[in-house]
Amino acid sequence: MPPQDEVRSQRNGRFILVFRYLLLAVYVFYAVNKTALPYSALGIYLRRAIPLVIVGIAAGVLFLGVRNLAASLWPGLGWNNPKHPMLKGPVEMWVAIVCVGGFSEELWRAFCLVKLQSDGLQAGAAILATATVFAMSQLGGKPSLISARPVELFSAVVLGVGIAILFLRFNSLLLVGATNITYYLGALYLFRNRTSQPAGTN
Repeated sequence: MPPQDEVRSQRNGRFILVFRYLLLAVYVFYAVNKTALPYSALGIYLRRAIPLVIVGIAAGVLFLGVRNLAASLWPGLGWNNPKHPMLKGPVEMWVAIVCVGGFSEELWRAFCLVKLQSDGLQAGAAILATATVFAMSQLGGKPSLISARPVELFSAVVLGVGIAILFLRFNSLLLVGATNITYYLGALYLFRNRTSQPAGTN
């Protein structure tokens, strides 16, 4: 499409992405009420909030560090990627996408994990299934949250597995939400500061 139409499509797509995440959160709350699941099953509570958020932030930083180490083996995991979607558009908009998306994604992940296990699926299968579906959903849309590089898609699956394990271990939406948001805010910063060929602010 013509450059000006591409710019408009990307800009509108960022607003749609925020709306999609908000709609996802509304749907999950509706589904929880429909299935009569207790909110505590999804880790929705505020007790021990500060320690859980701190653990979540630390986990997000740890996942970023693991990706840095893995980049020495798979260069496609590096932060120098001129085609990455996070390079296009105002940084403030991407911060909003990451924060709203981090909460909505982890709310959805918690619901899926709890529901799949209550339906008889083993924990390992539920973790892998949700991680794979979430990575594919992050790739969908225009713009997407991750790039189309296969190695980054695989990295998103690994991240999803790690976050799912954290949820099942701590049963805290605050913790996994903080992990998700910390990781992607860190990724936003690193992509924008280590890419040698900026993509502009379309």
